[in-house]
Amino acid sequence: MIESVKIDNRTKGRLQDLQTEIESETGHIVTEQELLERLVDTVYESRSEFIESLRNEWDELSDEDIDELLCESSEPGDLIDEDEIDDLISRSESG
Repeated sequence: MIESVKIDNRTKGRLQDLQTEIESETGHIVTEQELLERLVDTVYESRSEFIESLRNEWDELSDEDIDELLCESSEPGDLIDEDEIDDLISRSESG
């Protein structure tokens, strides 16, 4: 099992924001591990909807965009730049 996962600064910041908001609203301290476990559990419980949302995103991309995306993220452990993915999806939707 993977013991560590690389997380980019944007995602790390979002997790910290969510962690802070949960602590502020509930009064309970939540660790990053607990937060990630709960997020995965939540998505796992509604995995069909999650998978469908991903399928919809992939359906909107052209074959060329998908090939480019796969080529850019084919190395294990490489970080995926979410801004590049967003740009790819934007170009696909506007084209």
